Amino acid sequence: MPLLAFVNNALKYTLEEL
Repeated sequence: MPLLAFVNNALKYTLEEL
């Protein structure tokens, strides 16, 4: 699912920013 991939990517980006 593209939506799940987008959410997963956003989560990874957020965790890296923290």
